[in-house]
Amino acid sequence: MKNKFFACLSLILMNLSILQAASNEPFSIKRRGDSKIIINNRILARVNGKPISTYDIMKKMDMSFFRQFPEYASAPEARFQYYQYNWKPTLSDVIDKELILADAQESKIEVTNGDVRQEIESSFGPNTIANLDKAGFTFEEASKIMQEELLIRRLVAGRVHVKSLRQVTPNRIRQAYEEYIKDPANARLTQWAYRTVTIKEHSLQKTEETAKKAYQYLMEGIPLDKLVSTLKEHKIVGRKGTVTVSNVIKQNEKEISNDYRGFLTLLDKGMYSQPFTHKSRSTSSTVSRILFIEQKTPGSIPSYNEMESQLKEKLLDQEIDKGTDEYLIKLRQHYHIRQSDLDDYLPTDYQPFTMK
Repeated sequence: MKNKFFACLSLILMNLSILQAASNEPFSIKRRGDSKIIINNRILARVNGKPISTYDIMKKMDMSFFRQFPEYASAPEARFQYYQYNWKPTLSDVIDKELILADAQESKIEVTNGDVRQEIESSFGPNTIANLDKAGFTFEEASKIMQEELLIRRLVAGRVHVKSLRQVTPNRIRQAYEEYIKDPANARLTQWAYRTVTIKEHSLQKTEETAKKAYQYLMEGIPLDKLVSTLKEHKIVGRKGTVTVSNVIKQNEKEISNDYRGFLTLLDKGMYSQPFTHKSRSTSSTVSRILFIEQKTPGSIPSYNEMESQLKEKLLDQEIDKGTDEYLIKLRQHYHIRQSDLDDYLPTDYQPFTMK
């Protein structure tokens, strides 16, 4: 289930994936000795009279950074890239959270110290103090952040999640299923598990003769794994001829080659195809082949029982997203937060972090 108030984490992970794809080393780190991050601290926004500074944003990013990538906690270069890519979405996230915290205060919602301690241990492990120090947090700072996160989760559960659950009725799930099965792309593809017998002789005529004899033996009940030895024993294969039996090949109807498709669609489990000749892709020579079906799973439409929980989750995600947007709009109106006011705090050329 999604939660828009914590969507920053998903964005962070996506950005890190981009960074990692650009280099064999995570974060495209280039060691520069005693590198330091310089913070151009200033007020970035005000929410309900409370200022939000660059330092506040940095501490929030530090917390998320350590949770996901503790091994890079002492690498300034990694943190700097992380900051550069994520400070703006983190600022937006913090503004939303401050609005929710103001609502929590008005609603007198509280969390216990025990809940906060449990959350800290879950994030930083049993060696909490050492890990907090490594991440650059005091216990008091971490406690405040965790307390706020717990408050937000509880308030969102009441304001958004409960209402969203009521909207996802059995009738809506059934309607979503009916729409789902109308799309041909949602049908399961036919799956085959098959083996190939490949015959190649010095001439096309001899190749076809050997293939017909191989097919005859198979129809008489010779096991596929004994076919090659049987053909050699009866001196069916020429001096320069070859007969091979492949391992099991598993493919769906989109993966099957056009050369095989027409034969496989006519066969069921345990059946052999008639011998057919075609040009081998690997050698460009003409060969004869016989196909054997070990398993065939026909294409089908997923049943309602199979799809119910997935469709319910999708509908719930949509309702939560919709409810979250509506909730945040109401909060911004209630606390008189306008985007134009926020933009006034940020010069167009503002760079919150530099590396020296």
